[in-house]
Amino acid sequence: MPVKRGECIVNGRNRCPKKHSTGITLKIRYHVTVDDYVEFQRYFCRHSAAVLRQVKRGRWLSGGMTFSIFAILAINSKDNGFYIVAVLSALVAFAISSPIFWYCTDKNIRRIAEEMKDNSAIGTFSLELTADELISTGTVGDSRLKIIAIKQIVSIEKQTFFFLGSANGLILPVDGILEGNRDEFIAALKQKIKPAPAL
Repeated sequence: MPVKRGECIVNGRNRCPKKHSTGITLKIRYHVTVDDYVEFQRYFCRHSAAVLRQVKRGRWLSGGMTFSIFAILAINSKDNGFYIVAVLSALVAFAISSPIFWYCTDKNIRRIAEEMKDNSAIGTFSLELTADELISTGTVGDSRLKIIAIKQIVSIEKQTFFFLGSANGLILPVDGILEGNRDEFIAALKQKIKPAPAL
């Protein structure tokens, strides 16, 4: 009896269990460092609507408070020069508050990452791409994710992030690949999550 590709013949009948699936499986093994984890958190913070709103409020608040302080001094001293100082100081405070916020945020992210000895996002991992799942194996165990659970794939200079939500995901570094083809793996995953064409 002729056998079609992808079929299993058991006792003369077509039996094809999942473990004999002919779907292509790709596997990659890599190491995630503290720097990779910091970049992931940094990317999230810089693209989070909630964090960006907080930064915007902070800029206006710092500028307004600085202006108010010098304006009060100008009223009390009856020196109009304080009004000029108030305006200039408010503009400076408005301009530098955002860089200061990001500098402090980056330092805090790194400090927390280095202090987290049991951070499950750092270490050596393997990812296996099957027909409809992404299987992650790490130091604390295995997890199986449906391909449809991946909301977004973002590539930056040294990392690629597979976002499962707004603040959680998988980190695939450029320089930390131990086994497998990183570009081939990402291309295959993108192909699987590509939305179906409209009818």
